[in-house]
Amino acid sequence: LLLRPLKQILGVPHFYIENEIYHYIYGPSVKVFSGHNNAAFVANAYCDFGVAGIIGFSLLISFLCMQCFYWIAKSPKTIINTVIFSCIGYQVLIFNFGSITSVFISNGLIFTILFKLIWDLVCVPKKGKI
Repeated sequence: LLLRPLKQILGVPHFYIENEIYHYIYGPSVKVFSGHNNAAFVANAYCDFGVAGIIGFSLLISFLCMQCFYWIAKSPKTIINTVIFSCIGYQVLIFNFGSITSVFISNGLIFTILFKLIWDLVCVPKKGKI
């Protein structure tokens, strides 16, 4: 799923794992040619990069999640930081049964992180300034 748009542009064959899972669960149907069922990020990583993709993306996602939690934990304890911490916690949970692109974009992990960055730059007073 990560490389699928690029592979489609280049005309290279690609494997759509969510469609294969749909057909495995519901069987091939004449009425529905294509379907979509969620696959965990490891399935997407394996389809695009093999075993190295599973290891690499697992390390990358775990590092990113721990950095986000550390960043929020060292922030002042406010309502907005508590809400952001909860949102990131939910999105980390979604990684267990969602693809990487859906968690980062559709479920809003990137937008949550950007919101926190903008909030800290605009709304949080700097030390020594009132």
